[in-house]
Amino acid sequence: MARVTSLFDADGRLTVAVALSERNLLTLLSKLYTPGSTPAIYTGGGDSTLHVILAEDDETHYGHSARGGHPAGSMHPTTEAILRHLREVLVEMQRPQ
Repeated sequence: MARVTSLFDADGRLTVAVALSERNLLTLLSKLYTPGSTPAIYTGGGDSTLHVILAEDDETHYGHSARGGHPAGSMHPTTEAILRHLREVLVEMQRPQ
């Protein structure tokens, strides 16, 4: 399950931290590429709060009106290469054998 903590910083801004285990993070990633799967993790807070951590494909996420049309930022080339490889593997795994 995810661990969600909320706090206010010295300037009064609300900060919400979501910690996922590697297993849960990879599960959420795999759900993006699994047909019929809901790409979300649900976890209850200790106070009857339900936290929902959603995964969205890049087109949906970066095209959302709340982003104001801001595209994805650049990443380190090694990170980009790893992500490209992960996507290729996940897509290949979904192809009928």
